[in-house]
Amino acid sequence: MKIIYNINDFKNNNKIHLAIGNFDGVHNGHKAVIKNALSKAKLNDSEAWVLTFNPHPLEIINPKIKPSRISTLDQQLSIFKSLDINGVIIMKFNKELMNLSPINFLNLLANNISKLSGIYVGDDWSFGKNKSGDKTLLKEFCSEKKIIFSRQKEIIFQDEKISSSRVRKLIQKGEIKQVNLMLGYNFKISGLVVHGKKIGRTLGYPTANIKTENECIPLNGIYAGICYLNNKPYSIALYIGTNETINDNNQIVIEAHFINEKNLNLYGEIIEIEVIEFLRKDKKFETTEDLQKQIKRDVLKIKKIFK
Repeated sequence: MKIIYNINDFKNNNKIHLAIGNFDGVHNGHKAVIKNALSKAKLNDSEAWVLTFNPHPLEIINPKIKPSRISTLDQQLSIFKSLDINGVIIMKFNKELMNLSPINFLNLLANNISKLSGIYVGDDWSFGKNKSGDKTLLKEFCSEKKIIFSRQKEIIFQDEKISSSRVRKLIQKGEIKQVNLMLGYNFKISGLVVHGKKIGRTLGYPTANIKTENECIPLNGIYAGICYLNNKPYSIALYIGTNETINDNNQIVIEAHFINEKNLNLYGEIIEIEVIEFLRKDKKFETTEDLQKQIKRDVLKIKKIFK
């Protein structure tokens, strides 16, 4: 899979079918758009590409309401690759791009992708200055340029449209099972394993402390998770919270206890944890002994989940 960070550097003489969007989280609705481009590309002996934006447009348009991103850029690219697309164009979203008129934005694409053969978007995708470009303008442009135009209807899950904002809210509520069904894969937290206070070790449950680049973090609590190391799956008790029983600084930490593994040395490694199921909310215990007993119960539950 090729990755291009500047559309002016796009050099390709093949016919290109282009799926366009923010694709934050690459949920099932997003994947439907991308699969439309893939299926047309295969039928027409062409290439399927994705065009997306970094940072999230709202970070530039209105920083006060910018959303926390569901996936990191690396996670996004990994999902794109798993879908077998040929390449990704990551357009830097800045004020210059923000102020392009809709028609100038479309011309930018057509002028740099010489054999642009198809454009594929979601039902409510808008573009150009003040988001004034809509499906009507896009359809007219494609008709004039003899480009295939495809607009994917919304994908419904439990009587409601799948959207990044809906997924984001459910992550923050800890409703991970619902999230995973809408994503079509398990939500992931990745990051660097760093030295912590080694409190878990004193309790008999050593943990890997994760410094993550993920912005959208689940509700504080305990989760069942899986971490793959050298293609081997490890069952995880994942803790997100402030360690209130031990500390009083309110700093959120993310800690992973590898069940039945006490000798893994992961310091300095980047790991990725699939979050499978929410067990309980974080809480303060009266004593560390009470905390130990609860951790033991949590670990037993997680073992049953992965039987």
